[in-house]
Amino acid sequence: MSSSNEFYTFSFANGTVTGMTETDGRKSKTSFIGNSDFSVKTNAAGAVTEVTRTELSRKGYAETTVYSDADGDGRFTESLELEVATATVRSLEKMRFTFGANGDVVGAQEQTIGRNGAVVWKNERIDANEGYSRATIDGDTYLVKTETERNSVEFTLYRDDNQDGIWTEIAEGEVNGNSAINVVALVGLSGGLSAAETLVG
Repeated sequence: MSSSNEFYTFSFANGTVTGMTETDGRKSKTSFIGNSDFSVKTNAAGAVTEVTRTELSRKGYAETTVYSDADGDGRFTESLELEVATATVRSLEKMRFTFGANGDVVGAQEQTIGRNGAVVWKNERIDANEGYSRATIDGDTYLVKTETERNSVEFTLYRDDNQDGIWTEIAEGEVNGNSAINVVALVGLSGGLSAAETLVG
């Protein structure tokens, strides 16, 4: 997520982005946008209030970044970052969870591979600023981990389609602001998750 001194400005033509500049303090640089797709939202007066950028990273993740300009000063800040795994990602984190009587996550284990190639499950601490919930998006069930930081909320989405108890991480991201968030309602999240459909067992 961007620093507090960082903002973005955009050039627009025919309803889309034609240029993008990143400013951090006194330093500004033109961003390369040739590998990106953009969509914009406007207010009643026709001013752009939100820009959504999508691109494919070198590591094989479909990245979505949302830039917002709530006060209309032409300076946009990152409000959402989302990375969704695609079929080209080499390895994905796998987790096992222990659920309490009310369905809450009370224990977590991360899968690692030992020196002899055997699967090893390592206990993972659940900190006080972390929480888990279930969500249904486009008919699929997700376990959503949220981690509240000082000025943002980080989130991770896991799926276990074959219900073998092993959950695969297929997306992660960060939203600006430290208030409670509804991950299901985040901009671009539902459609973006389709990139990972073939990855989950």
